[in-house]
Amino acid sequence: MRAPGRHLAHPGHVGGDDDGVHGLLVETLLADDLAEKLAVLLADPGRGRAMGEAGRRRVEERYGLRKVAGELIRLYEDLVAAG
Repeated sequence: MRAPGRHLAHPGHVGGDDDGVHGLLVETLLADDLAEKLAVLLADPGRGRAMGEAGRRRVEERYGLRKVAGELIRLYEDLVAAG
């Protein structure tokens, strides 16, 4: 199951999550806002599914095994080269 992301808007949040693309941005500690966003998703399951799939692709691109392993290998190569 690929569910849309639920992101909280708080002072430490540094963007990067496109509201309505990868999930819905919910104002911190505002239950009414959360309820409203959940109602939007319940009314349009296709939209929620699309956001879930977009979010999954983004996570796989940014944090997938190949990406992370490649970055780790480059780090080790740089450390070895620096001696």
